[in-house]
Amino acid sequence: MKAVKPTPTSDQLAAVKAFAGKYGRNWKTALRFSWETGNYPFAPMASESALLQQLRNNFGPRWLNAFRLEKQA
Repeated sequence: MKAVKPTPTSDQLAAVKAFAGKYGRNWKTALRFSWETGNYPFAPMASESALLQQLRNNFGPRWLNAFRLEKQA
């Protein structure tokens, strides 16, 4: 039996899209910095910060490098 590969939730993906919208072209660099420091200065709600931190904990930097917003449309 093959293991099912976990995927981000729709809420987590929405948080990434919102973050990318705030940071523009360099959003991945900003998100990596937030992941390293645990500081999400422009997240409007604590829940958005928590969702982004969950992504880091569950999927990590390798996932972020491969992630493309265009594929999530």
